[in-house]
Amino acid sequence: DDVLEKLEIGNTLQVKAKGVGLEIEGFKDVFVHGVTPEVLEKLVIQNAAGKLEVPVVKRIPAEIIGQGAGRGSLSGNWHIQTCFPPDIKKYGLDELRFGDLVLLKDIQTDYGMGYFKGGATVGVVCAGPSDISGLGIGVTPILSTRSDKLTARIDPTANIGKYLGLKMKKSTTRKKSAALKTNKDKLITTAVQAVVHPAGSWGYSTTYDGKPKLSIGMASINYTVSLGDATYGWASADHVEPDVTIQGRDRPRASECAIAILA
Repeated sequence: DDVLEKLEIGNTLQVKAKGVGLEIEGFKDVFVHGVTPEVLEKLVIQNAAGKLEVPVVKRIPAEIIGQGAGRGSLSGNWHIQTCFPPDIKKYGLDELRFGDLVLLKDIQTDYGMGYFKGGATVGVVCAGPSDISGLGIGVTPILSTRSDKLTARIDPTANIGKYLGLKMKKSTTRKKSAALKTNKDKLITTAVQAVVHPAGSWGYSTTYDGKPKLSIGMASINYTVSLGDATYGWASADHVEPDVTIQGRDRPRASECAIAILA
């Protein structure tokens, strides 16, 4: 928050990341996306059967996976469709929180994104639900394979915030296993240069007070969330009004916000 207060329009900033090209030794067919070696080592174990095991909150079947297929795997996310109300209760989708880890069954995210029988993708819940067909709870992939070498165990506390060292609810005891071997010593650090833009610029949403904010969860124009918040929290929150919620967008445009405010 202190850094945000000091930023001014036109300031440049640099975001550094490490993990491009990350591989797990002995598991060449398991793709690693957007996760650092340190987080990966906390998250994944090799079980007694010789497979990689990851804690997840839920296993999601391919038949309710919507938008995402056909895209490149280096950006974007999958959508768990929430347009059919019975599925929400059947699979407990209203129990998911931002940051929760989930397994997408029969879904591969290696060189491209698509259906693959027997494959699996592990991802992080990153966006809220939608009643538009094909859209829904967003999941950013972090691990994927077309083989059966990636398995999941159910852990209700499996949230990425816990593995990032953030304050989360008390977790279950982690299984002991041999240390995970990766190629982390061979990785390079990448950096992205960015420029601070005013409210309403591309990549930002505009709120009632005119300040730029990243709004998540059904794109409510004045609703921000943190890791661990319920994806359906917007529906019961006092400060979120149904008539100003823009359905189906993670980040509304400034013009849409203006229309919503007038409504």
